[in-house]
Amino acid sequence: MTCNRVLFTVTALMITSTPGAAAPGQRLRSACADADAVIVGIADPVAADSSPALLAVAVEDVVKGALRANTSLTVTWPGSLTSVRVAPRRYRALWFLKNDVGRWEIIPIGGPNAPLFASGLSVPAPAAAASQSSSGECYERIWALLKDNSAYVDQEFPALIAMETLLQEDPAMLAATNPAYSIVVNSYAQSQSIDLRALAIASGLRRGDIASLNQLAAEVASIARSRTALNPAFAVASWRDADPAALAALGTIAGRAGAADALAFGAADALMMIHTSEAVPHLVKLLSLSDPQLANRAVRGLSLFVNGSPILSGHNVRTMAFLTEGKNRQFLDETIAPYVTIAPVPPDRQGEYTGAWLAWWARMAANWK
Repeated sequence: MTCNRVLFTVTALMITSTPGAAAPGQRLRSACADADAVIVGIADPVAADSSPALLAVAVEDVVKGALRANTSLTVTWPGSLTSVRVAPRRYRALWFLKNDVGRWEIIPIGGPNAPLFASGLSVPAPAAAASQSSSGECYERIWALLKDNSAYVDQEFPALIAMETLLQEDPAMLAATNPAYSIVVNSYAQSQSIDLRALAIASGLRRGDIASLNQLAAEVASIARSRTALNPAFAVASWRDADPAALAALGTIAGRAGAADALAFGAADALMMIHTSEAVPHLVKLLSLSDPQLANRAVRGLSLFVNGSPILSGHNVRTMAFLTEGKNRQFLDETIAPYVTIAPVPPDRQGEYTGAWLAWWARMAANWK
């Protein structure tokens, strides 16, 4: 293998082992800590074209800070609200505010380049009073408010972007220490909105929740049509639990989501990176699908299997663990050896490689009965 092909392979494997730059973070907790005030209020643009933009906010409730309910504020937003940053009229949400020498400014919890929507977590009217929802600190009180209103989410795409910011909180910590988190996410997972269900399923996948993986397998045809389908697609690509039930669900998703579908590719990526003995039959099924990209992933996953490589994650990809030669060498015969590759198969040789691995399976299948 040439140096260029090795570098290309390392890059490709690192991409598929990273959950799409959507790694769970602590944005909501950090925003709570950084904010001088956190309120429930209705924002209405006053000067959308100015920089910074100017908004009027009617304060309905106060989660943190010395502001008072039933008052009005003038707040600024970094940059202009034109184009992709355009603000909805009368948008009710949780807002995180910073006081800079007497001037209130909205903190963009989705990052400095995020749209306004990614800083305002949508809540209904009338919202449950945050000051009465919990006696805890800002972070816990926000979750209590969201739990009380978990049946409601504005179905406009901007509000869904805000929900994705919310659902990228640290999942393992929240599931263990904050029951409200699980209540909120489980409620979203049963929503009539396909888009919201997709976001909740993605959150569950990042928590390693087998029920979320099974739900995705059962609903993959509808989730694939969601406006937020890329979220579970990235999340399922990072799945590394080799439990047989999980592998069966991954096989269903990869085989049923349809050609050129991000969910199918994500599930196939996961099977390729896991490539255990139990994953092999599911990888073999991908060889016969019409989409060459799925067959390509199958060839690479089977190659990793016969090489005895460990399950691949970000760390051992960086250490080139996929070059390991291990205990599965008994499945590597002279006939298949020329078709063992961890690099993408050239398009003009896809049929040759696929045929070779199908013939390998015909020789080896008895070992899996």
